[in-house]
Amino acid sequence: MKRLITMLCFLLLLNGTLITAAAEQASAVDKPSTVTAAPPTIDPDKINYKTELKKLGFLKEESKDAALNLRNAVIRFQSSCNVAVSGKWDKKCLSMLTKLLQTGVTTCEDMITAPPVPGKWIVINKTKRILTLYEGNKVVQKYPVAIGNPPSRTPEDKYTIVSKVINPSWGGGGYAKPVKGGVPENPLGYRWLGLSYKNGSTLGIHGNNSPYSIGKNVSHGCIRMINSDVTQLFTIIPRSAPVWIGSEAKLKEWGVIQPEYGSKPVPPVIKSALPASNKDKVITDGAIKVTYDEAVPTTGGAISAPDNETVPASDGGIGIPDVMVP
Repeated sequence: MKRLITMLCFLLLLNGTLITAAAEQASAVDKPSTVTAAPPTIDPDKINYKTELKKLGFLKEESKDAALNLRNAVIRFQSSCNVAVSGKWDKKCLSMLTKLLQTGVTTCEDMITAPPVPGKWIVINKTKRILTLYEGNKVVQKYPVAIGNPPSRTPEDKYTIVSKVINPSWGGGGYAKPVKGGVPENPLGYRWLGLSYKNGSTLGIHGNNSPYSIGKNVSHGCIRMINSDVTQLFTIIPRSAPVWIGSEAKLKEWGVIQPEYGSKPVPPVIKSALPASNKDKVITDGAIKVTYDEAVPTTGGAISAPDNETVPASDGGIGIPDVMVP
């Protein structure tokens, strides 16, 4: 009798095991397998880069000059990819746009070994003519700029923003007729961010009255921006924010690596001692041809800047001393 009961128990246990195994197998068959989809393949020859730049927000209808709008879109795209700004759409631009559309990754992998502040600050790459706004070690925005001709006219050093002016007037630099603030003929445009160079009113980041000059080495030392770009930057960056200006090589010495889009940053070799300051090599004399290609509307009324800073109304602005050159 005991043997019979033992055999029955064994059979019941075996039957339960078989049923469980069968159920698990059925469940595995019914459950769809998870397959990682490959990124879409995009044919570069079929890309309408103008359409894509507009979708990405680079192409804006800011001017009645369609060619200028497209050029601004190209230099904005180039700066976003850490490519030397030129305004020319080429195979490298197309390759990067194709990769961006295929991967969906829209930012560069900049490396900052030791950001000077946890908040917002600026790096200007003279080699690539790109201004990068950082927050700590994170990229906030990249902008195309124009720098000195030759580039040595834009002095390399670590500065801070000491003044913020809306509609600055221009004194003429001792060689041209002064221009009041808030007018399209003003070579400073509509915004001025003065840097801690000499008296604080000689070197700055500002707008322009010659929009086709952005992306070139053309200034007497200052950093020019697209007018709408510097207006945006003006509202974001606080006074006293650090501004580092240097060539690609100099920035690497300072621990700032800005590889092209799709490339990995290579950690820098930090030198124990940096070369002497190049602050006093800026040239502030000579003539400048003031041109006007596009009328940019002024903003009506007074505008408040960050940090409880007083700024002028749009009817004239604060004068920049005559020694300032754009």
